[in-house]
Amino acid sequence: MRVLGPDIARLRELGDELRQVLVSIPGVTHTRVTMEGGQPKLMLDLDEESARLAGFDNTSIATRLRSNLEGRSGGSLLQSTEDLPVRVRLREDLRDDVGAMHSFDLGGNTRGEASGSGHIPLDAIADLRLVADTANIPHRDGVRCNHVRGMLV
Repeated sequence: MRVLGPDIARLRELGDELRQVLVSIPGVTHTRVTMEGGQPKLMLDLDEESARLAGFDNTSIATRLRSNLEGRSGGSLLQSTEDLPVRVRLREDLRDDVGAMHSFDLGGNTRGEASGSGHIPLDAIADLRLVADTANIPHRDGVRCNHVRGMLV
């Protein structure tokens, strides 16, 4: 089955409803929709004025977050004859914890000026929220489409 329309949330909702109907049919062993919820994504709404006053800009904040979450090269380690790259980043439990991201310490400002405590939590200059990211939005004849499939025995 295909559900067509412009509204992603509504397409996802209708797809889930149709999938539930298919599940209730005897003989259907597996169901699938193409517009399932994607990976969670952390959205950051930066208060640019507060960030500027704290000595940050968009690029410096993005760079600090990226280097702490994805890691940065920390050199290499020689093991026998193999040179192994070393990546330095936050511990996995901190990278996966949204609460920890709220209190993520941006450290001192980027202009090298003295700041009060030197500790600036991310949520002091930005609002964070977790949203579902749709990785792939199928289309049919230029219209968004959610395919709903059921596998029969």
